[in-house]
Amino acid sequence: MSEEYLRSMPGFKKFSPFSERIKLLTPINPGENNLQYALRLKIIYPTLGSYTIAAISGLNDYALRVRREFIGLSENGRLAGLATPREPEEKNIPYAIRLLKMHPQLSIKDNAALSGVCITNLRKAIKNNNLVSQPPKEGTELIQRSRPTSPSFSEQFEQAMIREMYRDELSIEDILPS
Repeated sequence: MSEEYLRSMPGFKKFSPFSERIKLLTPINPGENNLQYALRLKIIYPTLGSYTIAAISGLNDYALRVRREFIGLSENGRLAGLATPREPEEKNIPYAIRLLKMHPQLSIKDNAALSGVCITNLRKAIKNNNLVSQPPKEGTELIQRSRPTSPSFSEQFEQAMIREMYRDELSIEDILPS
């Protein structure tokens, strides 16, 4: 093994005093694996980067950077994650639904980041369970937009024939839609 490879391994990374302090203040819980520990660190310390969390948790930096949880949580998402931790052996979708029931103002992006469910599957779960994510703000109404009905081909053809027959008698204002 090369020296560069060994230096990239989490066990050989040198801790900064800040990282050592975090590791002492927030130790790994019994029965918690490295990934769960890293996710808990990210929720508690949202400003920590993936490199620092990887060094503390013993995981690879790249393995953390590609996870949804490390893309970013809003303050609301961070607080919801602290207030509603995942139950032991709880799967992603049930946890996401429980998060949404307990925190209806939680955005889909934050819910996906906390639960580990991709946004598409989360939208399907919300629809299947008749839940609403982010209810509309008070005083706003949902506006339904409807496309104007377009005339059928036969109606369009008939209008074109009438215009052609009376072409000399029509002005430009009669032809252009108003």
